[in-house]
Amino acid sequence: MRFGKGKNKTKDKWAHHVIKDKKLYVRHGTSLMVYDIAAS
Repeated sequence: MRFGKGKNKTKDKWAHHVIKDKKLYVRHGTSLMVYDIAAS
């Protein structure tokens, strides 16, 4: 994910990962990905 503000316009920024109801939520830029991490 990149923000265009200040001197470092292309510096990467990281969002926190979230685990809820045995699912891992990962945001990257404008995308939100959900992974099922429940044990089979």
